[in-house]
Amino acid sequence: MEDNLKSWSIIKDEVYGRKGSERRDNLEDEIEKTKNYLNSKFLRTPFKTMINQIQSKFEENRNPEIAKGMEAYMKNKFPFLGIKSPERKEIHRFFGPELRTWTQDELIQLAIDLWELEEREFQYFALDLLKWKYKKAKEEDLDWILDLITKKSWWDTVDMLAARCLGHYLHAFPEKQEQVCKDFIDSENLWLQRSTLIFQLKYKDQTNTELLFKNILILNPDKEFFIQKAIGWSLRELSKTNPDLVRQFLQEHPEIDKLALREASKYL
Repeated sequence: MEDNLKSWSIIKDEVYGRKGSERRDNLEDEIEKTKNYLNSKFLRTPFKTMINQIQSKFEENRNPEIAKGMEAYMKNKFPFLGIKSPERKEIHRFFGPELRTWTQDELIQLAIDLWELEEREFQYFALDLLKWKYKKAKEEDLDWILDLITKKSWWDTVDMLAARCLGHYLHAFPEKQEQVCKDFIDSENLWLQRSTLIFQLKYKDQTNTELLFKNILILNPDKEFFIQKAIGWSLRELSKTNPDLVRQFLQEHPEIDKLALREASKYL
């Protein structure tokens, strides 16, 4: 059997030649792309219908008693349906087979539409979609990332958007890091400012430490809890890959707030 396969490979190369073989491979790729396009454009559920189906599925799982506890935990800032993470992941799996046929741009738009719905679980579902499918950053993505960070803002959504989406975007476009951070800090928006401190959490040894330290020193005079926690968090993460640098920074800057210092020193 193996000899037959080798023989067929030799014959194929002789008949088609290398260029002919490449043309066949390219043709197969085009056929696959066409199939995916037709599937996504004509066989998948339209946007509005998908939103309605997601809402219906979430409503089926509503639990008012659990919702009370979730709302209290989030300081009653948002209404909840009472759907915990495991159940939400099951709903994601339910829609997964169809959503796999959607393009990244379509899923981003779906996430944006879900953000407009009232209950907090819809924003969580949108975050699940972005974590799952936001892989290839485009220059214009900063618009929707900024929009989601500044809408219905609290740590439970902002932190993921900053570390995953903004972080992914600025890793793809490092030349934009300095200006985006300046704009976010100058905005005086708490959540944009916090984002400048934590967007590099997953960069590890690729962290732009000069920029991180610059942002920390600009924001350190602000004693806002979420700013100080983010300063400590960012330094703590950096200490996992560069403890000596973090230790040196803290020694050189005794003005760092006690809350941030406590967080930053956890692994030192």
